[in-house]
Amino acid sequence: VRRYVAPLPWVDLLWRQAVAALGMAVTAVLLRNQPWLAAALSSLVYLALLLLLGAFRHPDIQRVLQVVPFVRRRSALINDR
Repeated sequence: VRRYVAPLPWVDLLWRQAVAALGMAVTAVLLRNQPWLAAALSSLVYLALLLLLGAFRHPDIQRVLQVVPFVRRRSALINDR
């Protein structure tokens, strides 16, 4: 990618996901004796951390969200009101 496009700022792109994954792992380890609860709660922790850290506000993610049909349909509904 670097040779043909441009260097990518990997740390800037991935630190939020890495921190969220670490939080998910810690939650799963703490609840390892209750696997169903660990799976459900660690997934919620991962999503919550992604939202809190602003992982979906990055410009690249915004471009992806513009392409997803559900998001476009939802934003069209909201803007029509």
